[in-house]
Amino acid sequence: MKILLPIILLSFFLSSCEVHKARVMDPGNEKHLPSVGLDIGGKNFLPSDDKFLESSEITRAYDFIPDEVFKRMEGKSFPKDCQIKREDLSYVKIKHYGFDGEVHVGELIVNKKIAQAVGGVFADLFNAKYQIEKIRLIDEYDASDEASMKDNNTSAFCYRKIAGSEKLSMHARGLAIDINPLYNPCVHYKDGKISKVEPKEGEAYIERDGSDKRRIKEGNLIIELFKRRGFTWGGDWKTLKDYQHFEYKE
Repeated sequence: MKILLPIILLSFFLSSCEVHKARVMDPGNEKHLPSVGLDIGGKNFLPSDDKFLESSEITRAYDFIPDEVFKRMEGKSFPKDCQIKREDLSYVKIKHYGFDGEVHVGELIVNKKIAQAVGGVFADLFNAKYQIEKIRLIDEYDASDEASMKDNNTSAFCYRKIAGSEKLSMHARGLAIDINPLYNPCVHYKDGKISKVEPKEGEAYIERDGSDKRRIKEGNLIIELFKRRGFTWGGDWKTLKDYQHFEYKE
């Protein structure tokens, strides 16, 4: 009994530490996954895709943008007149299943306040083997939202205004993510009829076909995972249906 008591107390102490760590690491108060890493040091440390694939991590959320990543963004998604501070953004490296069923490495730029929550969502999607064709920085498309959507690229930050207005998009603040946008287009309506589809190539995928797992529809796991962490889904909107779009409500 004298031997067992210290062991029991030690087990309780370690368990308490793990609970505290989970609350610190996961702003969404979700169960912390060991596979979600947080990098707050080594400002220029960035593993290669091959090294990341070999690691046990599923996602790694940085609380900064590594220099070599930011160089790719300058003049594109992060223009000279950008009113968003680099210090307010984070880099997230992600493992995901592609449409080929293989594991790939992707990357996102998001607002720092949601970096860990986003890491948690994509870790859960990975564990569920949810397929996302590609996750690349929109800078690979010269910050063209249309080109990125047409190529079915999942992306987040891009400093731009909402089409036809002077209001900044939620993407400009790093608070929105578009998932498999070709198969989940943004559908505009006028007088009860479809007036515009973005991307135009997504017209063939307007209907929410439940047998096509690439199309996000009500009741899907991905919607639940995002909403659980404080996001809203564009498919719930009334004036238009932005099936690809998830944004964080502050």
